[in-house]
Amino acid sequence: MTDQKPFLTNPLIGINSKKKDIDYGIIIQSIDKYLKEKNPSAAKKIIDNLDQPYPDDDKFWQLHALVHHNLIELDQAIISYKKAIEINNKRTDCMYNLGLIYDYKSQHYFSVEYYKKAIQQKPENRLFWTKYANSLFQLGHYKDAEIAGEKALELEPLDHIEAINLMATIMIRLANYSKAKELLNESINSNENIAQTYVILGDIYSYEGEFQESEKYFRKALEIDTNNAYAFKTLTKMKKISSNDPLFIDMSRKFKDDLIPEKEKITIGFGISDVLDKENNNEKSFLFLKASNDLKRESLELEQIELMKNRIIEAKKYFESNKLKFKSEENLTSNPIFIVGMPRSGTTLIAQILSSHSNVCGCDELSYIHDAVYDFYSKDIDINDIKSAADQYLSNINAHNPNQKEITIDKMPQNFLYIGFIKMMFPNTKIININRKPLDNFLSIYQQEFATGQFYSYSFQDIASVYDEYQNLMKLWRELFPNEIYDINYEDFISDIKLNTDKLLHYCDLSKQESCYQFYNNNTYVQTASFYQIRQKPYKTSIDKWRNYQEFIKPLLNNFKKYV
Repeated sequence: MTDQKPFLTNPLIGINSKKKDIDYGIIIQSIDKYLKEKNPSAAKKIIDNLDQPYPDDDKFWQLHALVHHNLIELDQAIISYKKAIEINNKRTDCMYNLGLIYDYKSQHYFSVEYYKKAIQQKPENRLFWTKYANSLFQLGHYKDAEIAGEKALELEPLDHIEAINLMATIMIRLANYSKAKELLNESINSNENIAQTYVILGDIYSYEGEFQESEKYFRKALEIDTNNAYAFKTLTKMKKISSNDPLFIDMSRKFKDDLIPEKEKITIGFGISDVLDKENNNEKSFLFLKASNDLKRESLELEQIELMKNRIIEAKKYFESNKLKFKSEENLTSNPIFIVGMPRSGTTLIAQILSSHSNVCGCDELSYIHDAVYDFYSKDIDINDIKSAADQYLSNINAHNPNQKEITIDKMPQNFLYIGFIKMMFPNTKIININRKPLDNFLSIYQQEFATGQFYSYSFQDIASVYDEYQNLMKLWRELFPNEIYDINYEDFISDIKLNTDKLLHYCDLSKQESCYQFYNNNTYVQTASFYQIRQKPYKTSIDKWRNYQEFIKPLLNNFKKYV
């Protein structure tokens, strides 16, 4: 879904008032008037001229919050909305607006809670359900998002485009592509001038490897919305745009336009950098890349940036002290294969090779392990928790395996966090860990604007810090599970793909099949950032690519000189 703008259209007025007996009724009316006139700056002057303490009035605090919300002073807006709710716990407008702010800040755990509170007050509000479903989706809770999305579709108006398109996006993540296309066609029949509908269709066809069809839909989206940064960026990934393209020139101009929202500007910058990178205009490419990464990082809280590093440290501490107390004997015959590693390390390549085998179902990147065990670190689990988590995981992943193939592939890279729990749940499972040259890996992460999560990825220092902790955790897993983790070095693997594919198939107890060597012809849906590259024949141009940018990268790794 497109990002919700952080501001609302609601304005205010200004009264110079420092009298002892202030008529707050008049003050509130004045602020409200300015908001309706879309003049929040004038409204703020009224508030700034008031003596504290402010009144214990929920309407006043709601307007106080709206003023700061409109001025993009989001931290103060959060405080004021919460104050209004504290005074009157039925203020669903404040709950909803808090949800919007937390969505904008990519703090979806908080937005989910506020949308849920609003729904408890007004369970028939379609907009609340739609936003709630979207936040769940952003968290990777796709089954819960589906339930909420279905509820939104049941409520008036039944043809609401946002709810229909959101449900289509959820269906894509749940691998129900035919249902997604059905919903999107319904959306077009309802209103054929919604750019987001064509963007989602473009995504589906890009995941299928139907790049001409995908391009058609992305360009249609850009006809409707010439500022659609996501459609532009995706076209650059498919090598459909050059620096001479009028679209590229137009987007380069918009990148400098102060009226373009920052989130759109970031996405445009990644797209521009991608085009210039492919044309070997390295200096200019990195200029746009760094500008976009800096803007993105500045929009994040430190807590978000350090989230992955802290989760890795938490996992390591837990298993160092608890070790492995139990395992499930009920799932000795279950054969999921987990492919883990840093993002952009080559996990998609290995998954595509294995899923080309007739006995294997490639299930893409799934959050189901996280959903099943994410709270295990904070509670005293027992064997029943392990069994329940295993059953929940198998139930969810089987929905992605309609042909009931013998083996499933889960290639969520961040599952390296949960290898200890995975081995409890499925003692005989295969774990494949992909390593890539650090600086190539860092650069590839830095060049990617991730749709959700990976908040550490917008600074080389942050990436290197997470990489170090990842390596520390993998060292612990190898100690706990000797000879049970299959490590692949990406560069070594592609130096002789046939030989190394044979070794990989042997480890996975799979027979040799010609289709595995021609993985680029595999029509499995690929929803990762590698959706285009994985359809190409093997290439080695990504090895040591960082050297094209070494003069720009080295100064950004001052605390990690061991890598340069």
